[in-house]
Amino acid sequence: MLLLFDRFMNPLLLSGVAFGTYDWVLLGIILFAALIGVIRGFTKQLFDLCGFLVVLIASILLCKVVAKLLPDSSGAIFDKINGFLTEKVTQNGLEELWSAPQNWHSSPELVEQALEAFGLSKIFSFLVTPLTKNLADGAILSETLPQELTGSVNNIICFIALFIILYIIIFLLKKLLNKAISKISILKLADKLLGMVLGAVLAIFWISVAFSAVNLLSGLVRIPFVTEFFEENLYTTNIGMFILEISEWLLGLIGM
Repeated sequence: MLLLFDRFMNPLLLSGVAFGTYDWVLLGIILFAALIGVIRGFTKQLFDLCGFLVVLIASILLCKVVAKLLPDSSGAIFDKINGFLTEKVTQNGLEELWSAPQNWHSSPELVEQALEAFGLSKIFSFLVTPLTKNLADGAILSETLPQELTGSVNNIICFIALFIILYIIIFLLKKLLNKAISKISILKLADKLLGMVLGAVLAIFWISVAFSAVNLLSGLVRIPFVTEFFEENLYTTNIGMFILEISEWLLGLIGM
């Protein structure tokens, strides 16, 4: 904790530069989060955070296992996807790409043709490219892509269902824990104080995540009003630069 303070806070406190409007806005968000932390308490916040991470990780790990129980080459979802793709290909006059064998690995331009066939912009290439990478040379798109997409949709459905079920279980466990904590007055006071600290830390973390997301997205897809707002306002404030330092440090930790 002291290391983090020296790394980030000292330059901010010693800068001697007056706070601007957006400094006060960010500081207000952090203080408001700290107040919410006092109200909610440390245990509840920590349990919420850990519970969310457990539910998220468990849902990601289990969704593919559960999705295997669902059909990926038949059923209503498969029929809808197959019908949609076939209709789009017919409308764009690229039936040969859809029904004839193609050399997917030796002809990267086929991905762009597939996007054109489905009436999609190049910005959606991230949806089709991973699926075409699994296709062997000579594969027929109409026999493989609907099944691959159906499997992806099944994964998403199972992820959402698992997330909701597991979150309800965690919610019930949290209720039992909160009742136990509220009966012990000493723990209750410490719980409030630690909750204030955790609330502020979480606010800084989520603002840092937002900064990091804008940094990453600005290099991929430029959204003018968003990037200009960050660059012209938040990146030039004291607290904004402080949080930007944290977000760069976090990105460095995860190797991005």
